[in-house]
Amino acid sequence: MHKNNDSDKLIERLIILTRKFSCTCIKHEEYLANNFGVSLAECRSLQMFDDLRYLTANGLAERMELGVSRITRIVDGLVKKNLAERTTDPKDRRVCLISLTNEGKNLANKLHSKYMEEYRNLISNLNPETINQALNVFQELFAEMEHIKNSK
Repeated sequence: MHKNNDSDKLIERLIILTRKFSCTCIKHEEYLANNFGVSLAECRSLQMFDDLRYLTANGLAERMELGVSRITRIVDGLVKKNLAERTTDPKDRRVCLISLTNEGKNLANKLHSKYMEEYRNLISNLNPETINQALNVFQELFAEMEHIKNSK
């Protein structure tokens, strides 16, 4: 019984810390997005393109783990802000290709640079061993969460 009690305490600490960490990350992302004049969803979608010339709505939805209807609204916002454009796939006119405009690519690069700067500052006082340990724990927890999600 004592072992379960200790285990339960660890689980409670993990739950609380995970929630706090997640909320803090989201609030920080929202702050950055707002500073660059985009919504959180638009900010995240800009980062999904990496070095790709284009994505389909389905491809973007898959990368963001959102429904296509939600992606349509996000892309509408990006198009209105001249950050993305839609074109018809010449090979299949039923498929809409989404690409970043030069302005969208520039913003995506600025966002990436800002994230790099922020995380560089975040880890600046930690030693590499601590950072690697944290990354390994995050990877293991993420893998377990994905396993649970995919088994349902």
